[in-house]
Amino acid sequence: ASPSSIASAAGCAISPRRRGIPARHAPPWQKMFIQGLLTAALALSVSHPAASRASASRKASLIGSATMAANDSAFSSLDEYLGHLASEAALPEGFRIGNCGFEFEPSEAATGTRVKMRLTLIVADKPSSSFAAVFTKNAFCGSPVTVGKRRMRESPTLQALLVNNKVSNVCAAGDGVADSEALCEALATALELPDGAASVLPSSTGVIGWKLPVPEMRAAMPEAVASLQAGSALPAAQGIMTTDRYPKLRAASVCGGRIVGIAKGAGMIEPNMATMLSFLLTDVAVPRAQLQAMLSRAVDVSFNCMSVDADQSTSDTLVCLSSEAKLLCPEGASDEEQV
Repeated sequence: ASPSSIASAAGCAISPRRRGIPARHAPPWQKMFIQGLLTAALALSVSHPAASRASASRKASLIGSATMAANDSAFSSLDEYLGHLASEAALPEGFRIGNCGFEFEPSEAATGTRVKMRLTLIVADKPSSSFAAVFTKNAFCGSPVTVGKRRMRESPTLQALLVNNKVSNVCAAGDGVADSEALCEALATALELPDGAASVLPSSTGVIGWKLPVPEMRAAMPEAVASLQAGSALPAAQGIMTTDRYPKLRAASVCGGRIVGIAKGAGMIEPNMATMLSFLLTDVAVPRAQLQAMLSRAVDVSFNCMSVDADQSTSDTLVCLSSEAKLLCPEGASDEEQV
């Protein structure tokens, strides 16, 4: 279950410039956590019901407790695939997921046109200083990406992710950044987040050129908040879909904790960016700078190796957020202490 073998099975090649993860001199816990991130990222990047399914008898160990399932048989139906996702969708400790759907009338569409949007919330129980992200390298990035980059530069903590489908908030009328910030403020108020809107990172995906329906999204927010639950990440994987035929969700156990990843994307996927929208959640506390380095390494040999349509998206975002519910051993600890 090496990166190259998984990528080859998906029909994508790993560039010679991106061979492996340069973590040779990292302490054991870092190597283990990087492999956990890589497990989730690789599995998400090739996720499809016809891809390898889980089998207890065929699990291959990557490093320590980070494992990845492998099997030659495909899922026979969508229900079987969804059942498998549900079986591994348990959220890491310290997270809640909520979403809701509503209709709105885009001002850019013909009068009377009603379309559906889903609002998805990913919320940590407390502000976290352990988070990392990578974004599209498209020069014409969407307003949510602009706000997300601002969060990475200026925010000491992150506690919530606000994701909508249907409208990408790219090249739209008005001030898209202000719209994203207004929604972050609304969510921070609804959740009574101690660090306010600065601890909310937005992501949007969908039609380019449409303006976010801010009033309708605000009105729907209480329903999404009321739906928050700490059980399964599957509703979030389904809620962020656009043209995807199937939800994408994978998990790995590592360092005594858990990593769960979800992703959406079916087109406009090109190397050297985050690729699609993807969110990795973990309860393992990792110092922010180290988490960013680990995420970048994992992305470089997974998402950044893929190309679909050869178009760079304007909205691609990959966020890794820790609830910090479980502590890692300090870097100076002995191997015995880390085990």
